[in-house]
Amino acid sequence: MKLDTSGDEIKIYDFNDLEAFKIGRHLEEEGIAFYEKLLNENTSDTSVQEVVGKLLKEEREHLIVLQDKIEEMTAVDGDGFEEESFEDIVDTKVFSHFETLKGKKDIFHNRNEAIEFGIIIEKIAVDFYKAILKNTENEKGRNAINDLITQEVAHIDSLNKLV
Repeated sequence: MKLDTSGDEIKIYDFNDLEAFKIGRHLEEEGIAFYEKLLNENTSDTSVQEVVGKLLKEEREHLIVLQDKIEEMTAVDGDGFEEESFEDIVDTKVFSHFETLKGKKDIFHNRNEAIEFGIIIEKIAVDFYKAILKNTENEKGRNAINDLITQEVAHIDSLNKLV
């Protein structure tokens, strides 16, 4: 798999479904970590608690869907990925924006900045899932990705209502 994040959109090529689902899994894990932190830092804001609690639940459901797809695919084909680890690829190429902003502790104390950052995270997820959808041939995988895109777009709408 090759990733290009040099422009405004993520470009992904030369990858298989299993690799894409594994990176999607990591994307969901990062989303869960972000929403948990946002939830903990904004405990007195009931509107944030309600929306973020719902989004957190859905991100956990996405993680289960992706994990199920990964297990299904590795049971049939094995895990043929032998190059650098996914953690290295993901941390250095796909999630550099998240890692940079996540380090700013004050972002979680400013309600609107945190929510706007959540919107950025969700948009990255949508772009990523659209990119892998273009190259996924497995019908069940395509259906799962389409569902994830629909839900991530709904997350953006929910967060936009909080700003």
